[in-house]
Amino acid sequence: MEEGIENRPSGGARRIRRVALAMVILLLAAVIGLLWLLSRMPAEDVLDTSKNTEPAADLPTEGIASDPAAVPAVGDEPVVESPEDSRAALKALAMSFTERYGSYSNESGFENLLDLIPLMSQDMAGRTESFVGQATAERSEGEGYAGISTRSMTVAVDGIEEESGEAKLTVTAQRRDISGGSNRERVYYQALTVEFIRINGSWKVDSAVWQEEGMP
Repeated sequence: MEEGIENRPSGGARRIRRVALAMVILLLAAVIGLLWLLSRMPAEDVLDTSKNTEPAADLPTEGIASDPAAVPAVGDEPVVESPEDSRAALKALAMSFTERYGSYSNESGFENLLDLIPLMSQDMAGRTESFVGQATAERSEGEGYAGISTRSMTVAVDGIEEESGEAKLTVTAQRRDISGGSNRERVYYQALTVEFIRINGSWKVDSAVWQEEGMP
C-alpha cells in the first residue's frame, strides 16, 4: 500500500505536464496556421517584396552589357546617329550655316562670322578670324553702308562618308545686296559649297566656298 502511494505522481508534476502539453499544442497550431496562410498567398507576393516598383514591359535585352560597370553613363559617349538622321542633320546645319555665313553688313563688325566659330573646325576658325581682322583693319571710316542678306532655298547632298567622317553639301541661296548710299537693292542667286568633317562625334564646317552667281 505504501509502495503504490510513492509511485503516484504528485499534483505539482501533473500540472507541469499539462502546461507543457498545452504549449506544444499551441506551437503546433501556430505552425499549422502559418503554413496555411503561406499557401493562400499568391506566388508573386511571396517572391516580390517590392510593392512600389512596376516591372518594365517589352524592354530589349539584346546588346545589353552584363557588367554594369561596362555601361557608359549618359553623356560619356556621343550619340550614334543612323545614316538617315545624320543626313537630315547635315542638311539642316548646312542651310542654317549658309544663311548666317552669307548675311552681314560692314557696320556689324562681322559678328555673323564670329558667331559661327563654334560650328567650324579649328583650321576654318583660324582662317575666318584672320579674314575678320584684316577686313576690319582695311575698312575706311567714310565708307558707306554695305550689307547682304541671304536666305537658303535648296540643299543638295554631294556626298557623305560616314566611316571617314566627311561630307559635302551645296546650298542654293537667294541674296540681297545693298551697297553705297543709294539704297539700291540687287537680288541674285548663289550657291555655297559646304564641306564638313566629324570631330569627336560632331560635324564641323571645314570649308565654305561661294560659287559663281546664278542658279546652278
